[in-house]
Amino acid sequence: MNYTAQTDTTVSYNGQSVQAVLEGGTYSYKIDVTNTGPDTARGVKLWAIRPDSVEWRHFIPAPETVKSDTVRWLFDKMAPGQAMEVTFDAEVSRTLPVSPAKLFSKAQVQANADTNQTNNTDSTVVFAFNTCAFFTPEMPQIKVNPGFVDVGDSVDVRVRLPKGVVSWDVRVIYVNGQVDSSYADAFINRTGNVSDQWLDLQPAFTNTRLVTKAFQEVILFEVRSVDRCGNIKTARVQVFVRSGNDCFLDRNVFQAENSLPLGIKFKLSSNRKAQIDLYDISGYHIMKIVEGNFSAGWNTYRWDGTMHNGKKIGSGVYIITVKSGHLMCWKKVILVR
Repeated sequence: MNYTAQTDTTVSYNGQSVQAVLEGGTYSYKIDVTNTGPDTARGVKLWAIRPDSVEWRHFIPAPETVKSDTVRWLFDKMAPGQAMEVTFDAEVSRTLPVSPAKLFSKAQVQANADTNQTNNTDSTVVFAFNTCAFFTPEMPQIKVNPGFVDVGDSVDVRVRLPKGVVSWDVRVIYVNGQVDSSYADAFINRTGNVSDQWLDLQPAFTNTRLVTKAFQEVILFEVRSVDRCGNIKTARVQVFVRSGNDCFLDRNVFQAENSLPLGIKFKLSSNRKAQIDLYDISGYHIMKIVEGNFSAGWNTYRWDGTMHNGKKIGSGVYIITVKSGHLMCWKKVILVR
């Protein structure tokens, strides 16, 4: 007799090529029995022992009995030289106690008055592996645009998750070690574990700020993924954040009597105090327009062309300055009455 198993995969295990199957996978068995004796074999009994962690089904021909781990066939007789084939399918448990699991199965045939029993048994082995044994972990990917921003500007973030991802997160890391791990939480909850395609995180990241006294810092964006086999992979990309201190006026000619107040616009890299002053063209300090705390990003202060006592500033050319930390900028304005 000849007892074989047939899987879709062979692998090298302990230096040998072996039949392999993944947990939850299927394969097949075949038993070939031939009467090699000179006489008709009568009362032929054939049985096979099922290995642990395997279920057998689709028997051809149907067995006489199926008990516990043993399947038995009965045949009335086999003429000299007659061959007979038995086939059936096997399905491996979805959870293996060990990996790899050695699935050993033995078959045996007997007949009445058999004079040669040296070739009446055979066995076959299949190795079942956890699905992670052949799983190749992949790296997540992350992109940002633009790569250089001013304080307060937004950053578009894209991620691509690897196959088999079961959880993921995005972290934003500042130079002082502060970590924002909540930025993408709402998006992740809405989207789930979508793999192998680019995802545009919504909303864009806007908390671009400086956390030291430097004029430029790096913010790291990190995507971290966990796959079904427990592999943790991370990818990072960086954005350069510049101080972004700047100022300008909403117009260069200010007709104080016939228009809206002059808009003095300035951008700060952090929440801090700022002071706006008015000078004449010779550099003489006329007044402090305002001093107070302002927010990071763009601010607008509107000046109506008067002093604090209500006195109107006359027509002329003036310099408006904005001072705040490292920011010191000035703009020229023509005031017309």
